[in-house]
Amino acid sequence: MRRIFYPLFCAVMMFSACGQQHDAEVLVKDFMNKNLKNPTALTNVDFAKLDSTARLNDSIINVLRSLAGQSGRYRDGIRYSDKKQEKPLKILRVQYKIDTTECSDTYYLSRDITEVIAIKAN
Repeated sequence: MRRIFYPLFCAVMMFSACGQQHDAEVLVKDFMNKNLKNPTALTNVDFAKLDSTARLNDSIINVLRSLAGQSGRYRDGIRYSDKKQEKPLKILRVQYKIDTTECSDTYYLSRDITEVIAIKAN
């Protein structure tokens, strides 16, 4: 029984981790297409490995949200999730180009990877 359980457990864990990465990338791409000022100029999108953090509190999230609009890349009035988020939040870093300008952002996602909580325009 043990010989069957361990490889099966490893396979399930590996597939679920790959699924989370894919879900996060799809969520961020969709968010970028909806909220960048010029999404048609977006090229060379490259994602880092999905990570997590428990170090963000509500005041830091509010500051990050206000600073994202000041970056000049995102449109004003971005709507984020209003519900109370469980920690840890997921982090996905993305590098991309808008026309010839290289950009880098950090996306903070809900724990279940269904909503963008905040953006840090690096």
